[in-house]
Formats: sequence, C-alpha cells, structure tokens
Amino acid sequence: MKKQLLLFIVFGFAFAKAVTAQTNATIEDVAGIYVDKYSLEEAKFKDGSEHWWKLTLQLDGTFEYHNFRKLPHQDEENFYGGGTWKVSGRTVTFLDVDNDINEKYQINFDGAKARLFMPSPRSKRKVKQKRYIHFFESENSVVESLKLFRADD
Repeated sequence: MKKQLLLFIVFGFAFAKAVTAQTNATIEDVAGIYVDKYSLEEAKFKDGSEHWWKLTLQLDGTFEYHNFRKLPHQDEENFYGGGTWKVSGRTVTFLDVDNDINEKYQINFDGAKARLFMPSPRSKRKVKQKRYIHFFESENSVVESLKLFRADD
C-alpha cells in the first residue's frame, strides 16, 4: 500500500510538472519586427484617421518603438521609444538608461514587461497561429495591454 501511494505521488508530481512546463524563449525566438493588427491589414479607418504601432527587437538586445497617428484635420504625429531588452522565460523586459530618453526617443519603457506567445511546434491546427507579444506591465498607458504581432510570421 505504501509503495502504491509513493508511486502515485511520484507520478502525480511528474504529470503536474509536465503539464505546467514552459519552454523558454531564446533571443532568436523573440527578435523581429512586431506590428499591431491594423498594420497587418489596413491602417486607415473610416473617418480617415490612421494609427499604427511598430516594435523592432534587434538580436543585439536593443529595440525601437514607433507609434504613428494621423487624425482628421490634424498633422501626423510620431512617437518613438528605444533602449534595451532582455528575455527570461517568455517574459520580455524593457530597460531604458538615462541617455535613451532624448529629443527623438520620448517614450520611457523602463521596467515595461511583455509576454511572448508562440504557437506550439506540436500544434496540429490547420490555421497557422501568429507569434505575438502582449504588454502587461508599463508606466506608459499607451503601451500597457498593447498586443503586437510578429510581421514575418
């Protein structure tokens, strides 16, 4: 009886570990160009406004963020951010150092975090899922909860 209970506990832990296992993303998995869903389709809205986001994550650990906005009867606006990034598990953390904020790079990404979602290589779906990055923590309200899709997937 004790052997069966011990065997049950061991298999229970092994199964729980296998179910909750998470593959870690590498820099190569994460690096690329990410855009919002409107950039993948058509960035113009019915009222004539345009709005899109682009995030470029380089293999050297640097990034550039570009937010474009053109509202009707107004000049177009461009907002930029830049700095460094690192990946841990499937969480991407963005870091700004003091010299990353300047006249061009006005948006502070320091401490922003995003989760990488990748399709499972074992997936049997006929429709290919796109890789995307979803921000879940940021001091900047425009960036928080932003979902950007990998452009080359």
